[in-house]
Amino acid sequence: MMHKSAKEIWNKLLSIFEQRSGQRLDLIICQLFNYRKDPPDTIAQHVVKLEALWMELCQEVLTIEHVQLPLSFLLNRILNTLPNDYFEFKSLWESRPYEQRTVKALTEELCLLEQRLKQRDSAVTGAVCEWKVDSVILDL
Repeated sequence: MMHKSAKEIWNKLLSIFEQRSGQRLDLIICQLFNYRKDPPDTIAQHVVKLEALWMELCQEVLTIEHVQLPLSFLLNRILNTLPNDYFEFKSLWESRPYEQRTVKALTEELCLLEQRLKQRDSAVTGAVCEWKVDSVILDL
């Protein structure tokens, strides 16, 4: 009723839709940059969650700003949301040639490292348990 022509109505609808997209874009950006790895999540689960946010962000940016975001942004978020146990890995990853840096390669290497860290932690836990059992036996 406020608008006199179909073009005015269309422009109003478009501005409302654009505003929602802009707000959605802001929300996704905040989610992506505030995201932290949940401790119970595996590395694979962590990467999948980040990739889902990334895909949403890429779609919104393409729709609103008509640009494509570089993959290096996603790789950076994955690396910078890892626990401290992965600190040395980050340096190794950054020393790779740029063309070898893919999400698939990063995920595979991180999952392998995760398995090794679990084996190390279980070996340490096993050694501590053996030490406690030995010390209990000695106390008897």
